[in-house]
Amino acid sequence: MTMPDVSAEPLRARIIATGNTVETDEAVAVLELERYVPVLDAVRHVEITVVLSSHEGIVVPADAIVWDDGEAGVLVRRNGRARFVPVQVIARTGDEVALAGIPFGEQIITNPERVGSW
Repeated sequence: MTMPDVSAEPLRARIIATGNTVETDEAVAVLELERYVPVLDAVRHVEITVVLSSHEGIVVPADAIVWDDGEAGVLVRRNGRARFVPVQVIARTGDEVALAGIPFGEQIITNPERVGSW
């Protein structure tokens, strides 16, 4: 998890309990941190982001995915032309996807609807 107001580094913790507040119905969690963080002695309320899983891959807008004969892929720019490259979608968060199967540094076309054909 991350706590930007507390530490620049990710922190590891175990979730002990979850629930909602009675007054505002906001989500709350009781956490057990892996290590002691002194600044938390003075802070009673912190914003956190819980990372339930992580993936390594190229992140692009979900709209960048195109389909060719039932196969997911992206269009990349090579020699001034758009080329289809098959990919595997390994994760999705909101309107972004993480992809496997495409080398780092490829020029991915993120608005394929503007490309006539490839």
